[in-house]
Amino acid sequence: MSSGHSKLSKAHIRLTAAPFSNTHWTVVLSARAGQDAPSREALENLCRRYWAPLYAFIRRQGESPHDARDLTQAFFARLLEKDYLQAVVREKGRFRSFLLASLKHFLSNERDRTRAQERGGAQVPIPLDFQTAETHYQIEPVEHLSPERIFERRIRAGLPCHARRPRGRVGRFAGGSRTL
Repeated sequence: MSSGHSKLSKAHIRLTAAPFSNTHWTVVLSARAGQDAPSREALENLCRRYWAPLYAFIRRQGESPHDARDLTQAFFARLLEKDYLQAVVREKGRFRSFLLASLKHFLSNERDRTRAQERGGAQVPIPLDFQTAETHYQIEPVEHLSPERIFERRIRAGLPCHARRPRGRVGRFAGGSRTL
């Protein structure tokens, strides 16, 4: 193997192993300084430099290209909205470590938020005993009735006697009230 080929391979390995480039701290400090033109330019520079590695990280977490784009944009929006750059301190470590830790925290929060929405969001959960329901399902005899008919039968069997509709009073509950 020639030494030129070896150098090229090592350089290629270094480039692919470290997608984050070194950050000039003057750019970071300028980006968090305020709303003036140099600060906005520095902030744009940071966003341009880091969006692709952050996007790739999110894709490697198993997200689709569409979701990774949305999450990358949402991350930058949150970073700017909450002014997280104010927390960056050079003495605490590399800027890319700060960004990656912030992104991981953001993704964790997004997963939690998504799972909470799937479970009903801010709604108060009603405790349900799924184990008992499954046990009852498993021990029920096999019948050749429709699922709807079995459902109706189970509902009637599970209601206390005083809550069952009396025969002969069609369309109303006992006592004439239309509510329970």
